[in-house]
Amino acid sequence: MADAEYGVRQKSTSTRTKSEDMADDEDRGRQKSTSTRTKSEDMAGAEDGGRQKSTSTRTRSEDMAGAEDGGRQTPTTSKKRGMTPGKKDLKRNAKGETPLHVACIKGNAEQVKALLETGVTPNTKDNAGWTPLHEAASHGYTQIVRLLLESGALPSVPGVHNATPLHDAVSNKLLNIVRLLVKFGADPLARDSSGNTPRDYTEDETMLVALEGAPVQALPSDRLAVSGVLDPSRVFILASELDPKHLLELQQLAQCVRIRILRAYTNEVTHVVTNVADNNTCSPSLAILHGILQGKWIVNTGWITACNKAGHLVDPLEYEVLGTSQFPNSKTPQSARINAQKLLPGLFNNCHMFLTEPSFVSAQLILSKTELAALVRAGGGKILSREPDPEFIPAEENLVPYHAPPGGSLSLCSHYIIYSCGPHVPQMKYNMRHIKTLSFDWLLECIETFSLVEPFY
Repeated sequence: MADAEYGVRQKSTSTRTKSEDMADDEDRGRQKSTSTRTKSEDMAGAEDGGRQKSTSTRTRSEDMAGAEDGGRQTPTTSKKRGMTPGKKDLKRNAKGETPLHVACIKGNAEQVKALLETGVTPNTKDNAGWTPLHEAASHGYTQIVRLLLESGALPSVPGVHNATPLHDAVSNKLLNIVRLLVKFGADPLARDSSGNTPRDYTEDETMLVALEGAPVQALPSDRLAVSGVLDPSRVFILASELDPKHLLELQQLAQCVRIRILRAYTNEVTHVVTNVADNNTCSPSLAILHGILQGKWIVNTGWITACNKAGHLVDPLEYEVLGTSQFPNSKTPQSARINAQKLLPGLFNNCHMFLTEPSFVSAQLILSKTELAALVRAGGGKILSREPDPEFIPAEENLVPYHAPPGGSLSLCSHYIIYSCGPHVPQMKYNMRHIKTLSFDWLLECIETFSLVEPFY
């Protein structure tokens, strides 16, 4: 069983009123540990070859401002309750906690209910990456957990070191909260940054059975897919390789509905509009790659035409690009967008990359080292200033890539040396389970398919 102190947070001491004490008998009366979150130095096991577990059991003073997500912020999605940030969500304290976070930490069910009824979203992260559901689950507030889930809280959002509310609940032996989370679709196979699933934090048979329960109230797919009709004041469009005709149409749309057109890619971008081939695919421009990595809407010019004809923004789902020219049926833009809307980590989460060249060349794209580094960071990855030593990887970097398929050759690979094909191919290439030397073409394929693909040599 994984050490309960690692990867998940222990319940903190809290005063609860009788009216708020709604946890079932199996949750009530359990002794809470203190709120001090110590780092565990337990080893990840012999299979990891001496890898040490990193930890998400942190004190608030140690919390990092979104470091694991590369600065990813809660995306704006639909106008349905629980999915669109409102003004109340923007009132944060020094820790980045919203009023809903604070109410959940205090166990104030009435205030939580009142806030949710005003339309605030339960899907916000504080500076460290914790959601209100993390707080309620780790404290054992069953009633609040139910309120959040019934109001659209995403059940499997990873927090610090990719610990989900289900990891927290299992570690804290909160059986009824585990059952509730699983009922609402929490993923029992979600891995934290050490590769542990919630099952790895318990040996209790009753708890293990609860983790096998089939979800009966999983989040409806349409709440994530149909989310493009946005307030025009929140729409920021970037044109990618548009012809003059469609650029003019885009300018007309901006004047009609008061959207903003950006000249360069920034995190503010919500839609990337591009020309497409007859099969609704596009070339992998730098803007397109950024859009994929950050889960933006990538749409064809038909969306501009439809919006101009309607006189208002129309749902872009019908106009979403299917993929890039090399991977035409990948549906990568949709997969990447839904990943972002679910508040899941970026593609390169827990990946540490060293770029060997000042420029990188492929058949379709030439990028400078600076441009490629920006792409890696946009996907939540870390850029190393010096080549990693395979014999000594810092313990805090021994992490499991979130998007690496379990059991695959990258499932334990935390470090990557990226080279450009040509005269400067490294003579020595690492193919160890924790460090690999891979090509720029491999990295591009990962982005264009939104997956950590099995290496090719």
